[in-house]
Amino acid sequence: MAIQPCRECGKDVSTEAPACPHCGTPNPIDVPTPAPSVAPAKTKRRRWPWIALGAFALLAMCTTMNQLRSGSGTPTPSKPATPAATPAPTKMPARLVITLEKVEYDHGFFKVFGIAKNEGEMPASGPLVQLEVFTDDGRTLLGRAVLAPIGYIGKAMVPGETGAIELTVRVPGERSRVKWQVSSNLPYEIKDTSKGKK
Repeated sequence: MAIQPCRECGKDVSTEAPACPHCGTPNPIDVPTPAPSVAPAKTKRRRWPWIALGAFALLAMCTTMNQLRSGSGTPTPSKPATPAATPAPTKMPARLVITLEKVEYDHGFFKVFGIAKNEGEMPASGPLVQLEVFTDDGRTLLGRAVLAPIGYIGKAMVPGETGAIELTVRVPGERSRVKWQVSSNLPYEIKDTSKGKK
């Protein structure tokens, strides 16, 4: 039991007394009545900031993926300028010098013998030398032989190496004269030292 002053006369009164014994005031103590308990209202969560943030993140991700696919990504910061390096000298590609030593046309076969040398700065490979035989007016191709120099079939001819050439074309029918030419799929030069029939 607690004692508090009366709200009318101010004298001490028990908190359990139904009336003040001094002045007779009913319920002399102002006992604060507890407020009815009300559950706090649930605050409504705002969803729009999260939706906006998600949409922005999705847009940023799509833009980045598109730039990566097209190769136009964000430019990287440039490095400080450095003195330009002197470019390495480019090597001269393979170049064949074909020396024709002997040309024969006998019994329907046209043969060319000679030497091919790689005078370039890069290896040469593949069927390097081609012989074509034409009618004497040069209008009709009678035959063609394509070959790598002997010893270089399936193997590259490095700069400075030489290899023998022996090309044979079977010419249909008997002809007294034909025209021919030797060429290459690489840059080439022909030196004809042959003494045979042409």
